[in-house]
Amino acid sequence: MCLSKLISKAVIPLSTLCLAMNLVNAQAVAQDNTGYRPKVVNFTTTNPAPSVNYGYNETARALPQVIMAGVSPSVIDVNDTSFEILATIRPGKVAVQSVTAGQGGNPFFNQPLKHINTLKNGDQVWKVIFQFDKGTFGNNVFPIKWGTGANQFFLKVTDINQQTENNYQFPQLKFANSPAQTAAVDTVFDDKLSYLSTKRAVPQVIMAGTSPAVVDLLDSSFDIVAVIRPGVVPLQSVFVKQGDNNLFSVAMEKKKELSNGDQIWVFKYAFPQGSFGTTTIPVVWGTGKDEFSIQVIDIAQQVSTAYPVLRSGTFPVQQ
Repeated sequence: MCLSKLISKAVIPLSTLCLAMNLVNAQAVAQDNTGYRPKVVNFTTTNPAPSVNYGYNETARALPQVIMAGVSPSVIDVNDTSFEILATIRPGKVAVQSVTAGQGGNPFFNQPLKHINTLKNGDQVWKVIFQFDKGTFGNNVFPIKWGTGANQFFLKVTDINQQTENNYQFPQLKFANSPAQTAAVDTVFDDKLSYLSTKRAVPQVIMAGTSPAVVDLLDSSFDIVAVIRPGVVPLQSVFVKQGDNNLFSVAMEKKKELSNGDQIWVFKYAFPQGSFGTTTIPVVWGTGKDEFSIQVIDIAQQVSTAYPVLRSGTFPVQQ
């Protein structure tokens, strides 16, 4: 896969614009009475090193990175009234202060996320809840796009020193002189994840991204990472795909099951050291030409809606 195949210029579909309008009009709700609480952080003491490896590249840089983002559940029922936007954040040398979801060209869409959990590898989970009227989305699919173009959704992270990686926001992939660092570590590791983990009959892709999101000039690989939620039967395979390029379909490998039943799947993308030089690539997660998506197949041959599509219909909760 060459550099040109990572760059997308596709235009966002009308259905995504409709979703954006719904989100702009929705209220972001911080529910402190439902486990939606920032964790206590104390960076003045010596903290224990992360104790669990989740099977993906966990390299920290001087400044914070957005590793993954997505929606939970990504398949909603017509009777639902909310879903959550999620992000997995890796701190840099100092603590993270804020994570914000935005939309290219739309200054009115500026939603802060809240820190809810810290995984045992030091990565953090942040979320914001969106509420809407029952039946708002009907029986439809909404091809959301994570990117940096007009109308595409992005995430930006800032640390307590008001620093953010220059020319970088999720889902960009940055190549720079940025050696590995020791990350600021949260004092509370909590694998009892408190984001919405609603199961449907069909499998769902919850989050995806690259790790690290900032790649050093001496590196020779990065990982594509996804959080997958099985449906009522076990998963068979997970693939990374690219638009209408039938020759690009790579299988991911299951690495870990999380406490809420979600699973981490990984594909390592290797390349010759220095082959990208110093650049920031505007990767786009979507289902258009040249855009990257993730799709899941379970053992009953049920195929998930491709990440990052939001699907709505008759999908009752499953146990």
